[in-house]
Amino acid sequence: MAALEEIDEACLVTTLEVPALHQSKQIIQTLIDSGYGKHRIKLILNRAPKRLDITPGELEKMLGTPIFCTVSNDYPELYETYAEGRMLSRTSELGKQIARLAQKLANLEEDKPAPTGKKRFALFG
Repeated sequence: MAALEEIDEACLVTTLEVPALHQSKQIIQTLIDSGYGKHRIKLILNRAPKRLDITPGELEKMLGTPIFCTVSNDYPELYETYAEGRMLSRTSELGKQIARLAQKLANLEEDKPAPTGKKRFALFG
């Protein structure tokens, strides 16, 4: 808790299992009660299924803080990656989600798609 004074933001990573959510709620409440601002807590849902049994709004209300980012569960891709001794591909869906999380944590803009086609008019060529 003493180190929190030196930390601008804290990332709390949780899964949607009941014990993990209960522990997360306790951690969030402890942080808020100790004076750590709610806006400084970044809640990350890890291994989230494609279809949630609870809405993100209900989850945010239950935990008392907004969801910063959700990373979906892709166990087969991770298992294959680890079994082959290679890194997760940036082009996989999970790789893209992790890249978006890193950009969001760094306060960087998401990659914008490259413009397609030629401009009809340009002032300087």
